[in-house]
Amino acid sequence: MVDAAKNSLVRDDQLETDQQAFDEAMRALDVQPLHFMEPKSDRKLN
Repeated sequence: MVDAAKNSLVRDDQLETDQQAFDEAMRALDVQPLHFMEPKSDRKLN
């Protein structure tokens, strides 16, 4: 993953399953949200 300051975040270890990789990606997004996913207005997307 790459954050807003263009720093790459790389794990030193491999995850055993796709589900573990997905869970880790979701956790990382909770900590450092992607800027392009932020709404441009106050209107909810869903």
